[in-house]
Amino acid sequence: MKLSLIMNVCDISETKLDESISRIRDSYLKNDEYELVVIDDGSTKNYSEIVEKYNPVYIKTPKRGNLSSILYGIMVAKGEYIAFVSPNAQPSFNYYNTMISSATNENADVVVGEIAYNENGTVFKNKIDPITNNQIAVENEHILRFFARDLSESASVSTLYNKIFKKETLLKAKNELEKTDAVACKSFDAYGDILLCFFAVKNAKKMINTNTGYCFFDILDESFEENQDEKDRSFSIMISALPQNDYIKEMTKNMEFCRGIFIKNNIGFCKKAYLGNNFLEIDKEISKFYKSNAPVNLVYDKKDVYTSQIIETLVRNDCKQISEVASKLIVIPKRKLSLMQKIKSKF
Repeated sequence: MKLSLIMNVCDISETKLDESISRIRDSYLKNDEYELVVIDDGSTKNYSEIVEKYNPVYIKTPKRGNLSSILYGIMVAKGEYIAFVSPNAQPSFNYYNTMISSATNENADVVVGEIAYNENGTVFKNKIDPITNNQIAVENEHILRFFARDLSESASVSTLYNKIFKKETLLKAKNELEKTDAVACKSFDAYGDILLCFFAVKNAKKMINTNTGYCFFDILDESFEENQDEKDRSFSIMISALPQNDYIKEMTKNMEFCRGIFIKNNIGFCKKAYLGNNFLEIDKEISKFYKSNAPVNLVYDKKDVYTSQIIETLVRNDCKQISEVASKLIVIPKRKLSLMQKIKSKF
């Protein structure tokens, strides 16, 4: 099996879980290319109807905390590569397929995809993001240097949910992480993700990024108080685990700087640049086309690189047909039409 998608849930709504799994099922991944592993971390809710509907690998455990659950998921996963899926995120249609192709072609241990956030109904992406806005190809000890340098500037560096990892890389990370006190402490929920990402890139030999389209995260409206001790302890663990090489002073200095930023601000590193409200709806239309046997009349702007790549992939790999009308109408003045008007599907 090529890819395992691990989703850890604990008392999320049935609707949210259904939407999240449905989005994965509607993606470009073929059924025999991946498995979905749902780890139910001591939920009081009953998800039997959803499990019966989608038939994922479903494992219900006693409440153990987010970090322990995802580490358990690594052990049961059968894929050569592993991705972590958040029920609060919606990956675009070609997201994981693009990363798998890049990982295979480049023999990468970690592949980073693009990420965006949805706050109060307005979609935006990171404005200054060294991962998603530039070509990244780092190897060996330079990967951890990159992580330490850009952690405070880029949300894409620290999250698990915009990456795929070689399973062997995650197993090495898991072994190192379990030697710290983070796993025993169930408060390591949010910052457990950063810790696992840190140890994964520490053990990676090559990390790249690729143009995936966006994985959209919902920023929840309800306020929550972050555990400051957890933040501080997480950075202490990472700093103490830095390798003793020629870059130790540089990395330590950068990690101490990041510690100060994270302690002072909750989401201070997330810089907003508005992306538009219709991207996800367009992506869903492409997904419908993929599941249809009928030719489609797609009208889009060639400057829309992501959509162009998706259409090219579908035509090349799945023998989909683009009508002659569409091929004559793909260049539309940007100033005249909204993004949603540019792309229309007719079945």
